[in-house]
Amino acid sequence: MIAKELCIPLRLQAVQCLEKRILSTHPQYPLILADLTKRRAGYYGERSLCYYFQQLPSTSYLFHNLRLEHEDTPFEMDVFILYPTHAVIIETKNIVGEIHFDSQFGQLIRTWNDKKEAFPDPIAQARRQQTLIGDWLLHQLGFPVPVEYLIVV
Repeated sequence: MIAKELCIPLRLQAVQCLEKRILSTHPQYPLILADLTKRRAGYYGERSLCYYFQQLPSTSYLFHNLRLEHEDTPFEMDVFILYPTHAVIIETKNIVGEIHFDSQFGQLIRTWNDKKEAFPDPIAQARRQQTLIGDWLLHQLGFPVPVEYLIVV
């Protein structure tokens, strides 16, 4: 059951509006366009998984872009699925180019058009979310819930 639908993120909507209203000659325009491209890619990546979520059992609860706070620490998960026996976090990345997970420096390196660009490590991000949601569920329910994570690229 979908408990929280996937919606176009507010930040994506805001950047889309800004891009329509700002002159292409404005000095910040290239940065706005790059931000818009990244945000659209992220949203489209999450949206592409929706087909598979239709096959989840009726005993599961699906939450898109779930934002919670535990002990004054906010955290957000792209997808959170709660089953009767466990939970799963899905962290999505929609990245063009060749990617390399660099565990030594905790980065995701993308090579595209002969340029290298570093992104935060989605594995480290998912592990952090796993700990936080595990603690949050324990606090809310009074018993531990096993939490696994997946990185979907």
